[in-house]
Amino acid sequence: MNRPLIDVIVPVYNGAEHIPGFLDRMEKQAEDTVRFLFVDDGSTDESLALLREARETRRLPMEVLPRAHGGVSAARNAGIEAAEAEYIAFFDVDDTCTDDYTATLRAEAEKGGFEVLAFFRKILFDPKERLPVPEKAPSRETDRLEMLKATLLEEHRWSTGIYCLLLRRDFISREGLRFAEGYPYYEDGHFQYRALAGAERIRRLDRRLYGYIVKHEGSAMAKFTPERVRCLALHRNLEKFFDEKVPEFAPLFRQYAVARIFWSVLWQAALVAPSREDFYRFAGRTKATVYMRRLKGYPDRKVQILRRLFLISKRLYCRMARGPGKRYTLLGKVSAETLEEAARLCPDPGEAS
Repeated sequence: MNRPLIDVIVPVYNGAEHIPGFLDRMEKQAEDTVRFLFVDDGSTDESLALLREARETRRLPMEVLPRAHGGVSAARNAGIEAAEAEYIAFFDVDDTCTDDYTATLRAEAEKGGFEVLAFFRKILFDPKERLPVPEKAPSRETDRLEMLKATLLEEHRWSTGIYCLLLRRDFISREGLRFAEGYPYYEDGHFQYRALAGAERIRRLDRRLYGYIVKHEGSAMAKFTPERVRCLALHRNLEKFFDEKVPEFAPLFRQYAVARIFWSVLWQAALVAPSREDFYRFAGRTKATVYMRRLKGYPDRKVQILRRLFLISKRLYCRMARGPGKRYTLLGKVSAETLEEAARLCPDPGEAS
């Protein structure tokens, strides 16, 4: 094929069960100008064989890049290095999208005039759930401050992520944008914030084109490990970055960014703790009270309800998580030692706001 307009980078690690469905879905909306770059990250199942077979038999424009296992960030970085298109997007093989995903990206890329196009996603807890009928909305020019605020504050209305960006490849090169390797969590948000901060021309499309599936066994959301807490440092390190790059956004980011992620980590810790006493120790060692107080004024009703419940009564908070909260998670119990290790790796929140 000729040089594509868009390269969609798809990292794959032991994703054989998801590949056929992904290929079927994308083949139905195949565009000659949109190519899929599958980066097989050292899979030990049939992923690579399935992708190579599809490369020869499917009408979907695609390439397959095998590499030694190095993690999702390294796989995406390899895709960036191999990309040739004018624009780059990202997709995970176990997620889904609207029926006009590729057509919409192609239409926006053909219009041009941006370094970053930002759209949105819908969180799906059932892998069989389909995205709703696509909303109709024109894209519009915006600025980095508006989009940074939307990313930080509008998650309850417009969930986003790196899967919801279409970026010019020369912009990625100019800014030296790469994913932080060695961080299995929050590396996507770290990339997204830096991309938005560096862009001079941004367009915003208020449509949910991407479906992010969280409730399946292979999802990162189905695990609680100390790594989840260690990786909070990625966003903590961005605080100084914003002081220099976007100082008008820095105070808002410093107040809410790490605390908002910790809010979800705290709920997960309550779910997985082997006992309530283990959860109380985790909350104390991580200075959870400071983090929860920092979220005062954050514009999400669910965040406010649970932060207030925690500040009023840790016992009731834990009871809520381990009772009704169990219906909405695949997280299993972890050992007290795992929880202690996670607490040790948690960044210090500093003084209370």
